[in-house]
Amino acid sequence: MTGPSGGTAHHGRAAMRAAGVLYLCLGAGFGIPAAIGAAYRARTGGVWHFMDFPTHATGPFFESLGIRISVPLILGFVAACAVQATAGALMLIPMRGAGVLAIAVLPVTAIYWAGFVLPFAPPAAAAAVALQVIGWLARARARREPVRR
Repeated sequence: MTGPSGGTAHHGRAAMRAAGVLYLCLGAGFGIPAAIGAAYRARTGGVWHFMDFPTHATGPFFESLGIRISVPLILGFVAACAVQATAGALMLIPMRGAGVLAIAVLPVTAIYWAGFVLPFAPPAAAAAVALQVIGWLARARARREPVRR
């Protein structure tokens, strides 16, 4: 039988899984086109476009720092996206520490989002973090509540 903590724990797991899906989508959704864009730039020196959007346009943040777009810079973004997607996938299992990894890689990916002018990533990441916090709070609450039989 489950008591109130069973429902709380269930909602916490659902929130963590939803956060994992968002992290996985963020990492794969930006990382795969960036990897293709890096290969295209290495071959042609140009910018690859995905659905009429440049995969790695230089934004004001990188320009203000004097950072020029290069294949190693794009591959750094691909690596950060791979870590983010992996953390999301591990949150779906669920694996201990995956949520911490997802939060830890966010500052790195956020720098690239600002540098490459990727406006859709921050709202999705904010939603993932919110779901993750809800999941952590629900888990903590479930630990404190006695299970009724």
